[in-house]
Amino acid sequence: TNSIGSFTLGRCAARATRIGWLSSCALAFAALVALTPPLDLLALNKGSYLALSNEEGFRHMMLSDYDAQRRLLFHGEGVNASVAVTANDGGSGNLFLRVSGKPVADTRFGGRSHLVLLGQLPFLFAREPRHAAVIGFGAGVTTGSCLTHDSLERLDVIELESRIFEAARYFETANGDPLRDPRVRVIVEDGRTWLGYTQDTYDVITSDPISPLVAGAANLYTTDFYEIVRSRLAPGGVFSQWWETWIPSEATYKGVLAAMTQVFPHVALFMIYGDSVILGSNDPIELPWAELERRFDEPRVKADFQSLQIDSPEELSTLLLADTGPLQAWLADAPPANSDDHNWLERRMPTELNRPHRQSVEKLLLERFAPERVGTLERVLPGLPLLDVVRAT
Repeated sequence: TNSIGSFTLGRCAARATRIGWLSSCALAFAALVALTPPLDLLALNKGSYLALSNEEGFRHMMLSDYDAQRRLLFHGEGVNASVAVTANDGGSGNLFLRVSGKPVADTRFGGRSHLVLLGQLPFLFAREPRHAAVIGFGAGVTTGSCLTHDSLERLDVIELESRIFEAARYFETANGDPLRDPRVRVIVEDGRTWLGYTQDTYDVITSDPISPLVAGAANLYTTDFYEIVRSRLAPGGVFSQWWETWIPSEATYKGVLAAMTQVFPHVALFMIYGDSVILGSNDPIELPWAELERRFDEPRVKADFQSLQIDSPEELSTLLLADTGPLQAWLADAPPANSDDHNWLERRMPTELNRPHRQSVEKLLLERFAPERVGTLERVLPGLPLLDVVRAT
């Protein structure tokens, strides 16, 4: 009996010790939670890594009152990235869409201009633009521009991160609320994967991938990706892609264009407010002037261009820098085309962000192609009134 009692008392003492230990841990955890400051989601979504490229940027973003006027309107942790919408950056009153902290779209005049061109230009040059695909929904501006064309019957929006669509409601004044259009089909999938497996073909494919500065994005700037896109273009179809000018050096910029020209037999380069939009096609990229006027003058299309202060086809034509011939001549000394097997862009972009005295290649492009622009205009837009174009310049 004494042994049983001692055993019982021992078990009770051990249980009491465990309960006491667990209670102490719970109290310690509760105290830790109470003392831990709340997460500053605004700070976590401002892309601090971008400020590390130079001391001035670091001091501005990290050591000043950078966040004083900014507001966080939306934040969501998605499967593939964090998504945030911030307002009033720098006191500007504009909205910014941030993916993993990096600004990818905004409502500034210059910030949305290339997004409009990404949607409008391929529709103007495609033979019969009825079926289209948008790779990367972002703020929805490009999708909204595609939907201004009455010829469009179906638009596939292919977006990797579903939380993007939740953030899109904050940009309805800029994108026209495109997700309500019955022609839109939303596909939550990696754009490259979708194009690689679908049997659909498209008259228009647009791609506005995040900068290859972000790890993993460079595979949307390779010859292999462009081969997939080319295989999904219908006869007379046109592909459009954004390629930034403010981070890459001339050699890096050339390397991506070399990848496109290696795959697409016909290309054209447009520039607007420091952003370049490149068209690629299996067929010649040309549009008779009368047809350009007809397509431009569709009411919703014209209104979309006028939102960029482009009031006429003549003004639009001034954004064209070069077509296939001049581009191929310029790319004669380009580095090897970026490819899956030799994806040097993935490694080079972070380095080029930090290169000293970094300058945009925009000025270089404008100067390089200026002497040949008249010939380019006459080839791409046969029948254009050259004098009127010169007056619009």
